[in-house]
Amino acid sequence: MLWLSICALALAANIDGFAVGLSYGIKKTRIPVPSNLFIAGITSLGTALSLTAGGALGDLIPEGVSHILGGGLLVIFGLITLWQAIRGRIQKKPDRSIFDDPAQADRDRSGVIEPRESFLLGLALALNNLGFGVGASMLGLPVLLTTVVTFAISYLCVALGGLLGRRVLSGRLGVCAEIVSGALMAVIGVVGCLL
Repeated sequence: MLWLSICALALAANIDGFAVGLSYGIKKTRIPVPSNLFIAGITSLGTALSLTAGGALGDLIPEGVSHILGGGLLVIFGLITLWQAIRGRIQKKPDRSIFDDPAQADRDRSGVIEPRESFLLGLALALNNLGFGVGASMLGLPVLLTTVVTFAISYLCVALGGLLGRRVLSGRLGVCAEIVSGALMAVIGVVGCLL
């Protein structure tokens, strides 16, 4: 059950990386291995920091209460992600920053995400994981193992998205990725509260 929870959380927290990779693939913009490793490193570092913060909070609260709080946080973040995906589909924002739209990281329009550009992309994706990490840690997920799995899944999501982007339209899949991420996070939170 522990492995399943860690993998599901890492997938939910990083599925937006798949949508970003898909978007880049369609635009024929490459994310080379070093840049993708850098993105995964920043994302997993953000996850590790939030897991550590959640663990510190969890130590101050009785175990039963911390499980309910952690699960509740994941449900809230999942529902927020779902709401943002649905709202974004209804009303399109004309001016979006890299934090709203990580696909803007290719600043020089070279068709390749350089390491300096991947830093901003990794930071934008890592900010997405902060709340998830706090909730997951309060559910008792181990910091090191969750961080390592997050690194691997982050890398795979971006790489697989880029690979499939050459063959699939990304518009609807990007929204679907956010909806799946939010729903999965909410389900993990509910299960965490019940255990």
